[in-house]
Amino acid sequence: MVPLPEVSLVRCRIPRRHPFLEGTSVFVRVDDVFQWTDRLEHVLEIVLAAKAAACLQVVPGLVSAQTVDGVRRLKLQHNESISINQHGYRHANHGAAVEYEFGHGRPFEVQRREIAIGQAVLRSHFHDQVFMAFSPPYGAFDVATLRACEELGFRVFSQERCHYGISTSLMDFSVNLDLLASYDPPAGRPAEELLHEWSRLSFPGALVGVLVHPELMDDCDLNALATLVDAMSSDAKVRFDTFESMWEKVAVGRSLV
Repeated sequence: MVPLPEVSLVRCRIPRRHPFLEGTSVFVRVDDVFQWTDRLEHVLEIVLAAKAAACLQVVPGLVSAQTVDGVRRLKLQHNESISINQHGYRHANHGAAVEYEFGHGRPFEVQRREIAIGQAVLRSHFHDQVFMAFSPPYGAFDVATLRACEELGFRVFSQERCHYGISTSLMDFSVNLDLLASYDPPAGRPAEELLHEWSRLSFPGALVGVLVHPELMDDCDLNALATLVDAMSSDAKVRFDTFESMWEKVAVGRSLV
């Protein structure tokens, strides 16, 4: 097997322009979906009320039966506005100073096995409603993670916090607008700061990924989220996307080149 190219450690420039996306494409990535809570429901209500779309990052090794039922109902009601994707395996932390579930030299065979088990779990719950997009918990990964995702048929890889160039067949749709300023302890960003960041990232051809962790958000953070997505929704140049819709548009664009 020909090894994949090494992951570049050069930060990609942000904001990013995408040649096959029109206007400003926005997706909302909702992380750590495994318990069906009031906070998760509230976040989804805010996003969907603004006519936005939600990419649900489901943790397969932790997802509860109640959450499976809730996600199924949501997909049935909103269909194209909901994307069901894989967020790691069990959201385990194998590190100490640095948190990671994947990457950091974990053997390829181990990473591939865990990703494959998680993939099978999601397919058993949601069948063909799962779209093959993978986001690694804690944003940690390495070339072995990418190789495993490619072998298992994933189409999209979504990073967070840092944005590294990846030279694989996986489409890279990564977040660049985090609602949280810090995670330990959790601290949100004021709406004014989020709107300023949005104005910097928004331009024709831009791809803006909003990162949301419902269980780490307080009421102020929920209000900030509502303010942000309402501002996005009021912009006629904005297109709300899921990983599926972006993948399809990019795939079509590449086929015409």
